Amino acid sequence: MKNSHKIATGDFYYHYKHNPEGEINNFAYGIIGTALHTETENLFIIYKPLYQTEHKLFARPHELFTGAVILDDVEIPRFSQIFDPNVISKLKTISGVNNEMI
Repeated sequence: MKNSHKIATGDFYYHYKHNPEGEINNFAYGIIGTALHTETENLFIIYKPLYQTEHKLFARPHELFTGAVILDDVEIPRFSQIFDPNVISKLKTISGVNNEMI
């Protein structure tokens, strides 16, 4: 199972560990962009956590970002794009930016 859409700078995603009953920003991320590994030419997704953590940015290979995990014997996306405009507005406020993540 893969996300079939293009991942774009400024998009917001929830990791599968997101708890909808918790804070709106738990396991929420803003996409910074993509990066190319110069030796392997593998594509990486660069993303910013919108919750308190010791790291400011994360990088994950595109295949893993768009891949799936098995949870309770069900295959689900590792990351799911957030489309709700109200949630996006709140996450933009939390991230401290309007159009750019950094």
